[in-house]
Amino acid sequence: MVSTADIEAFCGTLPRNSSAGLLLFENIWAIKFKESLLDADAQLVDMGRISPELIAKAEKELKA
Repeated sequence: MVSTADIEAFCGTLPRNSSAGLLLFENIWAIKFKESLLDADAQLVDMGRISPELIAKAEKELKA
């Protein structure tokens, strides 16, 4: 997913005396869920991630 070259390229853009973090995770449950749907002849139309900020905004609007 992320190669050493990717990390080195990113690090080259950081200013001196700064730091960065990288978090990579996999939602195992989502893979099994998708596979179950496809096994039931569902059709995958799109995949993506909804940001926490967008979820918070939608919750705020729903409460209003």
